[in-house]
Amino acid sequence: MLFGKKEDEVSQLLEQHVALVQKCLDHFKEGFESYLNDNLPSCEEVREKILKHEHEADEVRREIQMKLYEGAFMPLYRDDIYRFVDMLDNVADEAKHLTDGFFLERPMIPKDLSDDFFQLLKESISPFEDLKIALQVFRDDKEKALAATLEVEKKESKVDKMEHDLRYKIFNHKKIELSQKLHMRNLSLHLAKISDIIEECSDIIEIMLVKRQL
Repeated sequence: MLFGKKEDEVSQLLEQHVALVQKCLDHFKEGFESYLNDNLPSCEEVREKILKHEHEADEVRREIQMKLYEGAFMPLYRDDIYRFVDMLDNVADEAKHLTDGFFLERPMIPKDLSDDFFQLLKESISPFEDLKIALQVFRDDKEKALAATLEVEKKESKVDKMEHDLRYKIFNHKKIELSQKLHMRNLSLHLAKISDIIEECSDIIEIMLVKRQL
C-alpha cells in the first residue's frame, strides 16, 4: 500500500479514534464494576466520561471518512477503511448503550452471578488489545497482523462459550423471577456483542491483508 500525506493524516486520525474507543471501554469496565458494587454516583461520573469520548470518537470518524471521500488511499482499500472506521465506532456506541442500560434500567444482578458478569465483560473487551496490535503492525508485518486477527477470533469464541454458560446459570437460578432473568439475558447478550463487533473489525483487516497480496 502506498502512503502519501493524506494517508498519513488518516493513519494519525485512526490512532486518535482507536485511543478514544479504548477510553470508552476502560470507563465502561470501571462503571460496570461500580454498578456491581452498588456505587451509583460513580456510575453517573463514568457515564458522562463515556458520552464525552464517544462524541469525540464520532467527530474523528467523520473526519476520517471525509478524507477518504477526498481521495485518501487507493480505491482498492478505501471502502474497507471506511467500513472499518464505521464498525470500530460501533464498539464505543455499544459501551455507551450498555452504560445507559445499567444506569437507567438498573438490572438486578444477584451477588452469586456478579463475578460471572464482570468476567464476561473483561473477556469481551480483551480482543481489542489484539485488534490494536493488528493495526499497529499492518503496514510493516503482515504475518504478525494476521496472527493478531486470529487471536481476536479465538477470544471471541471464548466469549461465546462464557455467554452461553452464563445464560444457563441465569435461567437455572432458583431465586430470580423470570422478568429479571430476561433482563439479565439481554445484558449478557449485549456484553458479548462487544467482542462480536471487535471481530468484525478484525475481519476487515484480514480482507485488506489479502488484498495486499494482489
